[in-house]
Amino acid sequence: MNCIDAGKCVREELNVPKGQRYELCAGVHAEQNAIINGNPEKMKNATIYIAGTNVDGSYASGEPCLICRRMIINAMIKRIVYLDGEGSIREECL
Repeated sequence: MNCIDAGKCVREELNVPKGQRYELCAGVHAEQNAIINGNPEKMKNATIYIAGTNVDGSYASGEPCLICRRMIINAMIKRIVYLDGEGSIREECL
């Protein structure tokens, strides 16, 4: 389950700043699910693509949070492509 499935975001309700108090999250981030379920051999030097929406339907920044960024680096993924909060494509090489 994630915030959209639940129809609310506990962190938003509590006005928790982005990047903090992820222990309050009900869900697992998409990039975490991709890494957990992915083949480690195929992730090495790969690209991960991230995009999402907020509960209100607006673009959510796909920029990985600190925990996801650590997981991406540990999975040896070399490139991140994501949509920012305005819907523009951003790219990072690790």
